[in-house]
Amino acid sequence: LLPRAALEGVAAVLRRHPQVVVLADEIYELIAYDEPHVAFATLDGMYERTLTVNGFSKGAAMTGFRLGYVCGPQGAIKAMAKVQGNNTSCPSSIAQHAGVAAVTHAHGAFAEAATANFRRKRDYVVGRLRGMAGV
Repeated sequence: LLPRAALEGVAAVLRRHPQVVVLADEIYELIAYDEPHVAFATLDGMYERTLTVNGFSKGAAMTGFRLGYVCGPQGAIKAMAKVQGNNTSCPSSIAQHAGVAAVTHAHGAFAEAATANFRRKRDYVVGRLRGMAGV
């Protein structure tokens, strides 16, 4: 995750190039360690030109379900739906129900506990790496 200041810097450059469309991968939005998550589309002038890709594999710990989504301008989404309908199959009903449960319940306490668990693991690995000579 990039801090808000870094995202604002990217947005400032993009404001000078209105023809550029942004593809923002927000898959880690629920796993933020040191900085709060900032969705790129929420920055001034970026909503109308951002395609936000997200899913359930990280924040809801649903890696095997292969379930994700994209949000963005209606015209782009309609075009994407035409292509998607001919190139992929539908997710299973189990994955769809799990996705609904994730949207409903994966925020708050679940996300906080998962992030704390990931932080402990990250801090352990970083500590071990820092303790190795030459690393």
